[in-house]
Amino acid sequence: MPINAVANLFKQARNIKSQISGAIGEVTNTLGGLADNLNGAINNSAKSPLDQFKARMTSFARPNLFEVTIFAKPDNVNKSLQERLKFSCYQATIPGMNIATTDKDPGYRSIAYQKIYEDVTLGFYVHGDMKELKVFQDWMKLMINPTNNHVGYYDDYISTVEIKNLDRQQKKVLTTTLFDAYPKSMEAISLDAGANDDIMKVNVVFTYRHYKQQFGGRQETTSKGLNDLTSTQRKNLTDGIIDKTLTLKQRKEIFDGDTAGSNDEFESSE
Repeated sequence: MPINAVANLFKQARNIKSQISGAIGEVTNTLGGLADNLNGAINNSAKSPLDQFKARMTSFARPNLFEVTIFAKPDNVNKSLQERLKFSCYQATIPGMNIATTDKDPGYRSIAYQKIYEDVTLGFYVHGDMKELKVFQDWMKLMINPTNNHVGYYDDYISTVEIKNLDRQQKKVLTTTLFDAYPKSMEAISLDAGANDDIMKVNVVFTYRHYKQQFGGRQETTSKGLNDLTSTQRKNLTDGIIDKTLTLKQRKEIFDGDTAGSNDEFESSE
């Protein structure tokens, strides 16, 4: 047999051996993966329901991780006092919202016609100089003058309040912004000669017009763009002109701020 023919046979044999070795390696890897998957399935099935629950629910929101920013009125409140209010706030609430509905009609239907926002209560630690009390008292004097009982202008005492929920890394996960907010009431503070180790606290109830919430960079709103309404629409909504007794046409005309061309019986009877 010629030498070249022998060399070709050896070369073909080496190629066949290499192909067989590769195939054996692929089979080994496949069997190893199947074994790992089988072991994982066995381990998961062996876990108790409590262990499975812990594995899936690893992170809950903490109610003690929050901060509150209040842009207090009047506008000349210094920044250091603003920061102090932020650190003094030990208690806050995420506002809720209810829907006002009509009484059930003969078809047992109840129609929604108005949003109802709940007031927010904020609790503050009071420092020795009691400036926390003075801030809110001065703010409330803008609403009603304690000397002559004159009522202040709405735009002079409304402000913005931000309630921020944080995670364990102190990153914001939820920001709730209260618009047109102001302190509605300040609760009385009890004094006790026997409370040697207690800290003085004050609770302030805030009311507001509406709020917006931002979840992880995405903003959700609880109202249909009140900031985008015209001044006439704002006044109509504020004065409560839109009533559930009006017809759809009357509601549209009032909301649009144009009732000049209406011939509804509601207007002709005025």
